[in-house]
Formats: sequence, C-alpha cells, structure tokens
Amino acid sequence: KYLLKPMEVVAEKVKPEFEKWLRREKGVEPGEMSRISLAVDAAYFIYAVFIEYSPSALPRTMEQVIESRRGDCDDMSRILVNLLWSYGIPAKIAQGYVYLNLSMQSPVGRSLYIFRDAGPHAFVMAYVPGFGWVSLDFLAGSMIIYPFIFEGETVYTNITEQQVEEVVEMHRRHVFVQMMSILGREEFEKLSLGGRDLSRVALWAMSRIMARAAELSGVGGGVATTVTRTRTVTVTLEPAGETRTITVVVTRVTTVTASPVRVTTTIARTVTASGRTYVTTVPVVTTVVKVKPIKSLVTVERTATVTTTVSTTKTITRTVERSSAATYIPPTLIVAAAIVVAAVIYRRRS
Repeated sequence: KYLLKPMEVVAEKVKPEFEKWLRREKGVEPGEMSRISLAVDAAYFIYAVFIEYSPSALPRTMEQVIESRRGDCDDMSRILVNLLWSYGIPAKIAQGYVYLNLSMQSPVGRSLYIFRDAGPHAFVMAYVPGFGWVSLDFLAGSMIIYPFIFEGETVYTNITEQQVEEVVEMHRRHVFVQMMSILGREEFEKLSLGGRDLSRVALWAMSRIMARAAELSGVGGGVATTVTRTRTVTVTLEPAGETRTITVVVTRVTTVTASPVRVTTTIARTVTASGRTYVTTVPVVTTVVKVKPIKSLVTVERTATVTTTVSTTKTITRTVERSSAATYIPPTLIVAAAIVVAAVIYRRRS
C-alpha cells in the first residue's frame, strides 16, 4: 500500500542528482547506507538542496516543479515520496495543519483563505523497521518540533495539467471565504464554556468569516437581500365604467450581520385600493446562526443588495347587457281591449 512504483520523471531526473550529491557530500553509495540514514538524507536533499521553497495556492505538475526546482510543501512531498519508493522504502504523505503561532491570509482569484494558528501543510512519513513511521518534515518540523493536526494521508502524487486547470476554473467561478483555525486548549474551553456549548465556537468562527466576506463584497458588515413581490388586480364594470384597482406589494428584507452573527428578516405589506393605502409591517424576526464547527464555506454576492421583482396582473371584466326589444302582447288581450274601447265610444254617442 505504501510502496508504489516511482514516477519515471523522478527516477530519471531526481534520483541521479541525489546519488551524485551523496557521493560528493557524504562519500557513500545508497546501497552502503542504513534505511533510516538514506531516508533522512533524501529528505534533506529535497528540502534544502534540490527544491527552493516557493509557496503557491494552486497545485503544480511534477514536471513543472522539477524543471523550475521551485515548489511548496505539497510539491516537495510528492517528489520525496517517489524518491523513497525508488529505494524500496514505504512512504506516505500526511496532510493537515501544523500548529504555529502564525496567522495569514491567502487570496486566490477573488476568494480568500484565512489561516489562524494553522499552517496548511503536507509532509512525508517513511516506515523504517525498528523505528516505525518517522516524520521527515525538515521544512516545518511537524511531529518533530510542532504538533500536527492530521486530516488525512495519501500516496497519490501525479498532478495533471487538467487537474490544475480545474482548480483554477473553480476559483474563477466561485467567490468564497474559508477559514482554518486551530484553538489552544485554554481558548477552546473559554469559548465553549468548558466544552459544554460547541455552538459558541461555531458562532465565533462564523463571525470572523462573515467579517471577511463583508469586506470582499463591500457591504461593510452585512449582506442584505431584498425581494419585492407586486400583485395588481384590476376589476372593470361595464357599461357603468367603474374601475377598481387593488395593488398589493410585499417586501421581504433579509440581512446577515457579521458580529454578532444574526439573520434578521423584515416583512412589509402595502395594499392600495380605491385611492387609499394601507401599510402593515410584520415584526422583525431575528435568528442566531448556529452551524457545526467543521469547515465553513460562505458565499456572498459582489453587490450589497439583490432585488427581484415579480409582477402579476389579473383583469376581471364584467359586462351588463340591457335589451331594448318590443314587449310581446297576446292577441286575445288586444281583442279584449278593442271591445272595451268600442263600448266606451258607443256610450258617449248615445
């Protein structure tokens, strides 16, 4: 599992340089050395002789590192682990954070990585019979001088140009703030009330992330989202010509503040009917954000306010028709009326 075939570029370009350096500086051949001595000298050669330390937030291919002889902890580890494999020494790359009294920020594109007392790091561990797994971190002293927070391990060392481009594209498409922090025992117990309330630690971390996110988005401490919905109903009566228009506007404003971390929502409803306006406002709803104290990822828009307007118009037309046709009179009624008129005329003449 920890002893794989080394990459050809390391076997062809790095291994000969290492053996040449061994003969010149130590006066020995690799086959004359113990495994622990060979592993230690290989690590020293990679960290102090062959590669010049050059930090980068983006990955590099093995060919780029060897050609330029410049790389960071990840690059050095990938070359060293392949060099150890070429001599039959099991090795792996440890990944995580070294606990240093150091805080720094690393912008990548429009995004930002924040490291607080946590140096993102990778280093090589070799397995030597009689010693077990040995740290070969001559760059940061992980497990030698400083404590290390392990996130995982890997034996994967081949970074392709396509993978590099995928990382670049990811940072091109997304804007985010990510913070990695290691807390000392005293600080952790103070924040969490002796470990009884981990949500306080989460709020502490989120407040710092939101503060940085606010700086990136230019909203100065808060991210506001405004959504306005408008509904208009028009009722028309014909032929009277009476028109009634009822307009309802609902505005929802949600604001996220950085310190303390709170989500505040305000809803206002405005109704206009027959020339009169009625305004009702729902009481402010405030929610305290609670998140799990793991990795935090916050995405914000570059603009301070996002407004969406949805308009719906509904028209109802009612028409009242009035008929002017002649009234129907039965023939019998006409005959009866004629008889009555004739009788009246006869009386007057007589």
